[in-house]
Amino acid sequence: MGARTAEPHVNQSTDACDRLTVSLPWPVLVSDNEKYGVIGGRMILTSKYRKAKDSAHQLAQFQCLRKRVNGRIRITATVYEPDRDKARDISNWEKLTHDSLIDAAYEDDSQIDDVHWIRGPVDRARPRLDIVIERIG
Repeated sequence: MGARTAEPHVNQSTDACDRLTVSLPWPVLVSDNEKYGVIGGRMILTSKYRKAKDSAHQLAQFQCLRKRVNGRIRITATVYEPDRDKARDISNWEKLTHDSLIDAAYEDDSQIDDVHWIRGPVDRARPRLDIVIERIG
């Protein structure tokens, strides 16, 4: 038999920081209004929402680089829409945003004490949601 090679060690620890910024591209965003569907009389998470949340979470993990904001936090989210042709409620991405940042930017969304949503200018070239996560207190 050949020699067995050891699995590489992966450091799963995280470093604490006071501020993180995450940017989610427009295609990842799914409105909270599209979160649930009904099948057989039961409410379930839609596959569109699950895929969006998973994609957003992966992007957040990559951008946070194993850093997390501990303690009480403030979230400031700025939406850069691709156009203003359609009326959009910018707070409809709130739950997707908070859930996708769990175990990426912070441990749990129960840490959130302060939330601000801002409609930024139109950015046709790079529509997105920029999120700043800051420790408060």
